[in-house]
Order: sequence, then structure tokens, then C-alpha cells
Amino acid sequence: MDEPSGDEVQSEAAEMFEDDARGHSRFGFRSADAQLERPCRAAAQLQRIADRRLQSVDGILKRLHTDYLDILLLHRPDPLMEPEEVAEAIETLHRSGKVRYFGVSNQNPMQIELLQKYTGQKLIVDQLQMSLAHTPVFDSGLTVNMQIGQSIDRTGSIYEYSRLKGITLQAWSPFQKGYFEGT
Repeated sequence: MDEPSGDEVQSEAAEMFEDDARGHSRFGFRSADAQLERPCRAAAQLQRIADRRLQSVDGILKRLHTDYLDILLLHRPDPLMEPEEVAEAIETLHRSGKVRYFGVSNQNPMQIELLQKYTGQKLIVDQLQMSLAHTPVFDSGLTVNMQIGQSIDRTGSIYEYSRLKGITLQAWSPFQKGYFEGT
């Protein structure tokens, strides 16, 4: 028997709360999308990639048995991303009523600023790996002016930036699967 998708599990949980929650999901880029078939067909291929992103949201809505998402996260940064194109998709999804709010996943302050520059929708969430065993988001702020590895800021001060911008940090892997079992 196949394992249910995260969207399907979330749909079942949302049914318990009736109309109080619609849930959220992620969409993003696949590495294969970045490899263009032929440079002379690049514009048409990029349009197909954008269309697939928008269609992926329709699939999410279908799996969740709903007509809109409360929050949609752009999953993982992509150095080949054109922020104007992503912003256009965000605006299209918002205008259509399919998504109320938007966020990102695993992005630093400058990546968020770049995307925010091109969209009128405020990015309200950044989903980051955080747990009792994985704390780099907080480490450099707690060890300022110390000569230890944790004092090196590897996150671009995302915690402080998020507080200043009103962005909620959302943990992924909060229980650090396998870590506490010793595997």
C-alpha cells in the first residue's frame, strides 16, 4: 500500500477542523527544469516550466480537497530563478483566489528581499530547519564576539531580519528524525 502524500494527510487532518483551516503547501523548481533543451527554444520552454508550477498548485488543491490554500511556500532557493517570473506566478495565484498568503522555504534575507522587490504580496513565512539539535538560526546571536564556531553567522541573520520584517519562522524537521533514537 502506498504511503499517503503530505497533502493527503493534511487534508484528512483539516477535515477535523472543518472550515477553520485550509493548510499550506510548497511549490518550487526541479533541477531538470533548469536544464534547457535547446537555447533557441528557451523562451517557450521557460513558459512551459511556469505553466507547470501553476498546474502544480491545482494538483495540491485537488489532493487537499479545497479550493484555496492559506499559505503557499516557494521551496528552496534557485540561483537560476528569475524573481520577476516567480512574482508573476504569485500574483496570478493570489488574483485567482487559489492562495491567500505566500512565504519561502530555506531562504536567507537577501534572497527574500530579491523576491519581495518584484511582488506586491508580502512574504509572511520562512520555513527553516530548526530543532533542539539544529540551532544555527540562533547560535550566532547567542555567541556574539566569541571565538567559537557557533559565532559565525551562516544564516545572514535570518532570525533578526524576520523579526524586523514580521516574517514568521516555521520549523521543518523540529524533532530531527533519527537523531534522538541514535540512528
